[in-house]
Amino acid sequence: MKSISLKIVSLLIIFSGMFLFSCEEELETPEITVFTADVTTVPMGEPVNFTIEHTGTYAVIWTGEPGANYDTHLEQITNPTGNNESNIVRDYDIGAIVSGNKFQKRYRAVGTFTALLLVTNVGDLGHESATATQTIQITVTD
Repeated sequence: MKSISLKIVSLLIIFSGMFLFSCEEELETPEITVFTADVTTVPMGEPVNFTIEHTGTYAVIWTGEPGANYDTHLEQITNPTGNNESNIVRDYDIGAIVSGNKFQKRYRAVGTFTALLLVTNVGDLGHESATATQTIQITVTD
């Protein structure tokens, strides 16, 4: 009888330990500590140098130009149009993945653009994510 009780207590301890260690930690929201541009008004074709520092796993920048606009991207993925899925994907606005802490862009159109930095932490197996965003207005002149 003592041997059965000891086995039951041992199993309870093992299962309790498994339960405690199998719980996922809460995914931390990343922090953008620096997102700056060396100029915010620039002649078309001249470089804008962005400096980026963050605590996330991944960083993507949308420069705001046609084809790289974050708001348009969100609209496209939530309300796709057309029947041919391959055309929908090809027409999506996209951002550029940032590696390191510098990103350079030469704007090819005149106007005011909202550059948006999206930083993401991804949980186990990619099932969860936490994001942070920050924006900079860039004005491009003739």
